[in-house]
Amino acid sequence: MIFFVAPADDLEGIAEYLQQAGPALGRRLTTVTYGEIVARRRLSLGTYIFAAIDELTPTERKIATHCCETLRQASPDLRLINHPAEVLPRYDLLRTCFDRQRNVYCVHRAAEFYRCRRFPVFVRPAHEHLGSLTPLLHSRGELVRALVATVVRGYRLRDLLIIEFCDTADSSGIYRMYSAAIVGDRIIPKTLIHNRNWSPSGRAVYWTLTRPGNKRSTSRAILTPPG
Repeated sequence: MIFFVAPADDLEGIAEYLQQAGPALGRRLTTVTYGEIVARRRLSLGTYIFAAIDELTPTERKIATHCCETLRQASPDLRLINHPAEVLPRYDLLRTCFDRQRNVYCVHRAAEFYRCRRFPVFVRPAHEHLGSLTPLLHSRGELVRALVATVVRGYRLRDLLIIEFCDTADSSGIYRMYSAAIVGDRIIPKTLIHNRNWSPSGRAVYWTLTRPGNKRSTSRAILTPPG
C-alpha cells in the first residue's frame, strides 16, 4: 500500500488525481493527514510519500521526521519519499540557491528587513502557497510599511519572507512559470503558465503538458489573496 501524507487542506489535488487515474490506483494508494498520523500512534507498513513539507511548522516537521525514523527502524527496506528532515523548507532552499549562485535573487526573513540592499522586493508567507502578499516594494520605507500592514492583517512576522524581485519577462512583457515533478531520477513536466502579471493574478494561459510533444491549453482566472 502507498500512503500519501499531507495536511488536510492539501489533499484536494491528490484526490482529483486519483479520480482521473481510476479505481486501479485508488486501491493501491490512500491519503493520510499529518494529524491522523499523530492520532493513530501506530503506522501501517508500506511506501510513504510525505508531501507539502514546506508548509509544516517546525514542530510538525519534527513529528513527521519522528514518524519517518520510526518506520525506518521498523523496516529498513521501507520506501520513504521526501524525508522531512532532508527536504529544505522555502527559506533554506532559496538561500542555498543564492549562496551557490543558482539564483540571482536573495531572500530574507521579515525580521531582517534592515539587511535588504536590493529593491524592488515583495513579501510572501514562508509556509503557504499564497504567492505575494504585497505589490512590488521599491524602498525600505515601503517595505516597513508593508510589513506592518501585513502583521496587522494577522500574519506573524516570523512567518513572512522578503524576496528580491527577479524580472523574467520577455521582450513582449510575458512572464512564464514552469512546474515539474521530480520522482526518483525522472523529471516529469506538468504546467507552463503565460501571464502579463509578475505575480499570478487576473487571467493566464495554462499549458498542461500531458506527454512529450502533446500539450493542452486552457485559459482561466487566478484569484489573488486579499491584499
